Amino acid sequence: MIKAEGKNKLKALFFTLYDFNGASSRFRVYQYLPFLREAGIDYSVYPFYTANFERASAKLGRCSGYLSRIFNKTYLYWKYLVRFFQILNAGKYDFVFIQKELIPGPLLNLLIRRNAKLIFDFDDAIYLSEEEQRKIFGRVMLKGTKEKIDRLLSLSRKVIVGNDFIGAYAKRYCASVVKIPIAIDTYRYPFRWKEPGKDIVLGWIGRERNVGYLERLENVFKKLAELSVECQLLVIGVQRKKINIESLPLRSLPWSYETEIETLSGIDIGLMPLADDDWSRGKGGCKLLQYMALGIPTVSSPVGINADIIQDGINGFMASTAEDWVEKLLLLARDGGLRGRMGKNARETIEKEFSLDRWSRIFINNIKEAAGANAG
Repeated sequence: MIKAEGKNKLKALFFTLYDFNGASSRFRVYQYLPFLREAGIDYSVYPFYTANFERASAKLGRCSGYLSRIFNKTYLYWKYLVRFFQILNAGKYDFVFIQKELIPGPLLNLLIRRNAKLIFDFDDAIYLSEEEQRKIFGRVMLKGTKEKIDRLLSLSRKVIVGNDFIGAYAKRYCASVVKIPIAIDTYRYPFRWKEPGKDIVLGWIGRERNVGYLERLENVFKKLAELSVECQLLVIGVQRKKINIESLPLRSLPWSYETEIETLSGIDIGLMPLADDDWSRGKGGCKLLQYMALGIPTVSSPVGINADIIQDGINGFMASTAEDWVEKLLLLARDGGLRGRMGKNARETIEKEFSLDRWSRIFINNIKEAAGANAG
C-alpha cells in the first residue's frame, strides 16, 4: 500500500490489479504517482496481487498443484476481505480509480454506496465471452468476466483504455471513454547506440503465459539458422526450461525493475509476434514501446495497436507471414546502418507520441474531470 497525504487536497483511492512489479499496473498507475503529487492530488494505492504472492504461488506450484490451488483460493478470499475494509473507507476519497480489477458484485455494490465516482482503466480485452475465449485459447481463461466488466463499465464516470479496439467496446456502456496508451518515461529509457557483437541478439521480454507468441516463430528461427545467420535469442522474464525453442542459441534472464534497462539494452532487434485474434488486438504494445524507447529496431505483427505505432520500414518492420519475418530479420541482421536509422526513428516516435511527460498531463486532467475538480 502506498499513501501520499496533505491538507485540503484532492484525494484519490487506487485499486490496482498488481503491485509495482506488475507491468500493467506500473505503466497504467504507479508511474503517474509522482505527477499526481506535483498536481496536489493525494492518493492511497492498494494492489490486489503482489510479487510475494506470485513467488509463493509459483514455488508451491512446482511442488504440488493441489497445494498451489488451495493457496491461491485462500489468498483470493483473504484479499476480498481486505478489499471489504478498504471499500468501507472509500467515502473519504474524491474518487476511486480501479485498474483492471474486476471487483465481485457484492463488493462493487458496497463501493457504489460508499463512493460512486468511479474511474475504470483497462488495457486488455478482458471482456471476451467464454465462447470467444474457447475459440482463441482452447479453454476459458477468465470465467465470468464479461458480465463483471460490462457492469463496471456502465457504473463508471470515466473509462480509460489503452487502445481504440477496447475503447470501441467500452463506449457501448460508458459515455466518457478516453484513450491513454502506455506511456514511456524517456528519462528512465535513454536512447542508446549499441555496438553489435559477433552475433546479432534477437530479444523478447514478457511473462511465461505469453511465451507462446514467441514460440510461434520457431520455424523462422530455423530458417535463419539454415541461412547461417549469426544470431542468438535473448528472453527476459521466462526461465529457459519453460521456452520451447531449440533452433537458435537461447539465453534467458530474470526480469527485475532494477536490471530491466541493462538487460533490454543487450538486444539488437526487438521482437513482438502476436496472433491475429481479438485478444491480441486488445494489447497495449508495451514491449514494442520499450524496445523503441531504447532505440532498438523492431519486427512485430501488424495486429492491434502495433499497426498504429509502426510505420513499416521507417520506425520498425511489420511481418505477417513466416516469410515476412525471415525477410525483415535478415535485412536488419545484415545492415547495421539500417538498424541505427530505424532505432533513431523509433526513439523519435516515442518522444513525440508516447512520452510520459505528455500523457501525464492528459491523465491528470481526466481524473480531475471525473472527480468534478477543475482540470488544468
